[in-house]
Amino acid sequence: MASRLVFDPLVALRAAPLISSTCTLLYAWDQHFFLNVFNAPEVRPKSKTVVQSYFRTFFRRGLPIVLSFITLSAATAAANLWTSPGALRARGTFWWYAAGAGLSLGHLAYVPAVAPRVQALVEAEEAEVEEDVNGLLEGWLRVNFVRMQTTKMASSTDNHQDASADDTHVQLMKGLTVAENHQEAADQEESRSENTIINYLIENCPEFAELRELRAEGWKNPEGDVFFKQLRNNADNTDSRTERYFYDMMRRIANEMHHSTLAFRIKNPGADYPHILDMGCAPGGFLATALDKNPGAKGLGLSLPVPDGGYRVVLPSGPDVDIRYLDVTMLPGDLGFHQIPVGHPDAYDFLPRQFELGRTFDLVICSGSVVRKHHVADYRQRSEARRLTASQLALGLERLNPGGTMVVLFHKVEARDTVLQLFRFSRFCGRLRLFKPTSGHAKRSSFYMVATEVRSRSPEALVAIEQWKEVWKAATLDMEGDAREEFDAEHVLEEFGEELVCLGRKVWAIQAEALKNAPFIKGH
Repeated sequence: MASRLVFDPLVALRAAPLISSTCTLLYAWDQHFFLNVFNAPEVRPKSKTVVQSYFRTFFRRGLPIVLSFITLSAATAAANLWTSPGALRARGTFWWYAAGAGLSLGHLAYVPAVAPRVQALVEAEEAEVEEDVNGLLEGWLRVNFVRMQTTKMASSTDNHQDASADDTHVQLMKGLTVAENHQEAADQEESRSENTIINYLIENCPEFAELRELRAEGWKNPEGDVFFKQLRNNADNTDSRTERYFYDMMRRIANEMHHSTLAFRIKNPGADYPHILDMGCAPGGFLATALDKNPGAKGLGLSLPVPDGGYRVVLPSGPDVDIRYLDVTMLPGDLGFHQIPVGHPDAYDFLPRQFELGRTFDLVICSGSVVRKHHVADYRQRSEARRLTASQLALGLERLNPGGTMVVLFHKVEARDTVLQLFRFSRFCGRLRLFKPTSGHAKRSSFYMVATEVRSRSPEALVAIEQWKEVWKAATLDMEGDAREEFDAEHVLEEFGEELVCLGRKVWAIQAEALKNAPFIKGH
């Protein structure tokens, strides 16, 4: 992080068209001024014998320099357009970079006008030199002056794009330094909070302490990287056979969860029949199990489209199942936001409302997680996991009937954001439990929170919904906003520490036992 304060590749890329086109302008102006001296009345009679040899030498040595600057201006402007179109559109500078690239390449349009004059100067015979060389030079200077104005336009364009998008190179460096300092301070606060939580758990929970030692041992062994890389590869490259395998595995996990917690039982539906919402439902094992446990229930499943990197829903379709392929982080209307900033990079990708007004559910499953193959705009890269969590929790809790159940996928009980959400849910649900399956994903840090008898209309729940919406807004509409919520680790542990240990103890024990039997853990 600190190294980027000294050199940030993004800053260099943004500023490169300005710097290179400015160099081209200075080079052209210096050349224009110097060559005009040859045609000054007091110098003109003496310059005729020098101009021809000057042009021969200059174009042999200077032309590569000019072409290099033009190429650099056009290439770096094009690179900005290629790598960050969304960010440039968000700042209103996309077309300035495009104009800069076009004007830089526009220099080549002057070749037909310049080349004959240069050739005439270089190849002129002695007799012609005495008579015509200064006239030829004047013609070349006129064309070069027009070409130089194009250079000036390109430089001004690049200056505008950098001034408006990045406030010129120096101001951009200052701005990024402030942003980086803010980011670094937030990172340090997050690290301090997590260290506080980890130290507390090491002192108060032997199961966590043992798991931490096993994780450290696994990190030291390259075989562990190979093992988890293979798991990721299997998840990222599925076919009909592996899709069915994951579907069956998720059904086993769902049945194991229900046997342990009765998570999928809907006792008092808010309507004539139970309503179930599953966000991140692919491959469909959880939704299928929930429908089996509640005859007559209606299910709505949302899943990232397959072309965007999502997975196919294997659950058979039917009149009781509504599967929609969409990105749940792109529903501003359902989250209560109806004004999209002008020029937002995702302005045309946001989706219309998906939930009818007043529609509620008795069971909400939030099992979506960030997909590695999902290509997202640059501004989303840093906070995509928080955007996804906040979207699911806000959409789900706001539409959960009072007394309903929420099942939420989390990673690492001890993580700062996870502890915050568990603490938050503990304040508005009748019972909070954590479930770690043994029939699948036991070696991973993932687990499920099962919140039952949720008081979804309580003041605490309503505050939580608004806080999640603000996280989504900061990470999506503000773009430069920090999506992290404030977190006082000492205060939370003082109120919630003992309950956190009780909740997480079995989760950590199951993962530790699975890691002991992993091929990359020695001596267990």
